[in-house]
Amino acid sequence: MKNTYKFTNDDTLAIKALGIMLMLAHHLFAFPQKLINGASYNSLYITSNDFNIEYYFGDFGKLCVALFMMLAGYGMYCSYAARKDAAADSSDKSVFNSLIIRRVKNVYTKYWQIFIIFIPIGIILGAPNIEPTIGNIVKNFFAIETNFNGEWWFFTIYLLMLFVFPVAVRLLDRKHANPWTDILWVIIANEFFNTAVVTFLNTNEYTKSFYSTYFTQKMILILVMFPMFFAGCYLAKYDIIAKIRACFSTSFSAKLTGIVILAVIFILRKNWPMRASWGWDKLDFIYACVFTIACALILDGLTPIRKGLAFIGRQSTGMWLIHSFFCYYYWQQFTYATKNPILIYIILFVVSFGLSFIIDFIFNNLGKFAKSLKSS
Repeated sequence: MKNTYKFTNDDTLAIKALGIMLMLAHHLFAFPQKLINGASYNSLYITSNDFNIEYYFGDFGKLCVALFMMLAGYGMYCSYAARKDAAADSSDKSVFNSLIIRRVKNVYTKYWQIFIIFIPIGIILGAPNIEPTIGNIVKNFFAIETNFNGEWWFFTIYLLMLFVFPVAVRLLDRKHANPWTDILWVIIANEFFNTAVVTFLNTNEYTKSFYSTYFTQKMILILVMFPMFFAGCYLAKYDIIAKIRACFSTSFSAKLTGIVILAVIFILRKNWPMRASWGWDKLDFIYACVFTIACALILDGLTPIRKGLAFIGRQSTGMWLIHSFFCYYYWQQFTYATKNPILIYIILFVVSFGLSFIIDFIFNNLGKFAKSLKSS
């Protein structure tokens, strides 16, 4: 079969949609200790060891962390490569600077849109997680701290990881780089950062005293999540997804293989756990890549479904920033009111997507209106 397949921006958005769906399941069902004031659900099925089926899917949903970090690396490398091709005379430094500045601006814009709406609501409601001192508001506004919404922790790490992107490019574009040695090095780095570095800092008498400090915690998270980010850059540079798709002679065989791969990932991650200190699996950087490849194989040729998922994926950042107010902080009883896990999930999905879409629509039109005033 001729290799004409290309993993497009719509495919990336579709995977982001699946990632946010995993996140919703994770936060709804993997933290029973966070259900308070009567919030609960009636499980559809209880396993023999007293775990409910929703918990298993919620636990698998933790893969969303590695998935979003991997997609961040993939998107950054694709943008970098496109800019280098378009402006061959530009230095790497200028390309890095423009790319990073643009990403920082875009994510902060979305973050602030959600912040200025939901944090004042929390202050009015007297939400216990929000202590509205000037210092707290400033630190949370710039995401230096994210104690107003604990599920926003990823935002700070994502911002810091953008500035590590040039390191990933240098490693991938080094002399004598090739796909096989890159795989080997990222596996070694992942185990080293997740096990050796974390264990040393947490147990050594000279380092244990500052292990829990702000700087150390952020530094460690950058180190242990770098393999996730690098894996996305790796997939982009070597066009791994298209090459794997080219191995299948029929669409049916590709889709069947993708379905089998997803089942294997779920089983492996559940029955062969290698949990890191932060709850994700040490192999999640691999699972995230394989999950993406499997979904690409399944979605190839299913244009309406892929387009529908891409439509959802465009709101993935907004949904991430909004959903925890409904499943944890402000309106948990509303979200869990039906007690039915399927309806609970649908309610959170619809509310998060709907509000993200409305906020996006409002601010986009305000921006257009402001530009029209400026040009008139």
